[in-house]
Amino acid sequence: PMFLGVSWPSAALLWPWEETPDLAAGTPGPVEESADAELLREDMDPEEAEALTAFLNGKETLSGPELARLSDLLAPQFAHPDEDETETAAPFTARDLEHTFRSADILVEGPEDDDGGFDSGGTIDDTPTHDPKAAGGPLSGVFGLRKALRMATVLKMKDRGGVVGANGVATLLQRVLGETGTRLHLVGHSYGAKVTM
Repeated sequence: PMFLGVSWPSAALLWPWEETPDLAAGTPGPVEESADAELLREDMDPEEAEALTAFLNGKETLSGPELARLSDLLAPQFAHPDEDETETAAPFTARDLEHTFRSADILVEGPEDDDGGFDSGGTIDDTPTHDPKAAGGPLSGVFGLRKALRMATVLKMKDRGGVVGANGVATLLQRVLGETGTRLHLVGHSYGAKVTM
């Protein structure tokens, strides 16, 4: 028997207790947490990446209009439909991304904000948010930038799971099945299930 694993992080900006276990094959080293979410810029053209960097500079929280602007900057990465959707599926827009952000728990409510959702409160540099903010509903709240960026990386890695599965793992499996008599058992955890599908 041989076990072959494909592993990648499903989110950037991890808290220390969310680090994945070391694999026997070893890794190049721990991924340094990047406050400006480098993972989100790697597929952008230079002008888009520069605009995102300039927008993020010095921010720890986002107002409603700033959340809309962040959605405008990030949405092109998610503009294509899932590989399992029909060609007639509506493209994912900036407003869809903004709605996704607003639907998630990324409001900044104060230092006790630790609800086990996408994030655990605080700001982008992991400093507690000491001044409670009044959340006057989903349209007028103050949003945590770290939470929004983390959620965007989760969406990106979900999308990447389909790409890796369709263009990498599937080709490998077809070769193994076509050229050998090997029996295969596929196991996927979390977004790994998307890869195997």
